[in-house]
Amino acid sequence: MVAEQQAMTNLSSDLANVRTPGFLSLVTRNLGDPVGSVFRVGGHAHHATAPVALTPPIAQGVAAMSGFSTVAGAAVATGVPSDVAISGGGFLRVQTPHGAAYTRNGALHVSPTGVLTSAAGYPVLSAAGTPIRLQGRLPWTVHPSGRITQAGRPAQQLAVHTLHGTLTDLGHSTYQGKAGAWRGVVQAGSLIQSNVTVTGTLTNLAQAQASYAANADVFNEESTRLTQMAALAQLPPVP
Repeated sequence: MVAEQQAMTNLSSDLANVRTPGFLSLVTRNLGDPVGSVFRVGGHAHHATAPVALTPPIAQGVAAMSGFSTVAGAAVATGVPSDVAISGGGFLRVQTPHGAAYTRNGALHVSPTGVLTSAAGYPVLSAAGTPIRLQGRLPWTVHPSGRITQAGRPAQQLAVHTLHGTLTDLGHSTYQGKAGAWRGVVQAGSLIQSNVTVTGTLTNLAQAQASYAANADVFNEESTRLTQMAALAQLPPVP
């Protein structure tokens, strides 16, 4: 029941962020936990035999394991020149109070101090690992290679990576994980949308709710049985 409850929480979060650019959906897997086997130990103290497994590993319960899907959502045209969508599973590298992190939300802005920032307000990093700074209010352009030019002159190169391993969610579609090499193009005037699939998410949510309800029925039935047994134990013995 706890595992299915975690799955429903994850699926509800996915549905709530279906229109959040760059949001990564949560994948929930149920694993047997704890897992144990029955062993037989024989012999006397001086002639003990090695333990013999009588059963294969048996799951005595279920635990939910959550992870993020890094499959890219669809690119949708916005018509805003400062919006960027990255193909090839790429993420923009940004600087956060928790260190370098990565986002697919390419709604970029320039701060009053001239720093290029993400939708969450984090400085966008260059390939050299430094925040990208732009000069004044001069127009700037992002090329398919990720190179930024301003007033026709080269500025800096966007740092773009793929992301692997266990991810940490920092909120605002920003994640931390193991960065990898990226090959793709940067499309200006578009945004990568959430990778949540509404139909599949609703189907999984219905299945999780049904499983939770079935387990709740078993739990309630067992609780009633134990209550009745406790009541019978309180009765005086039959002469």
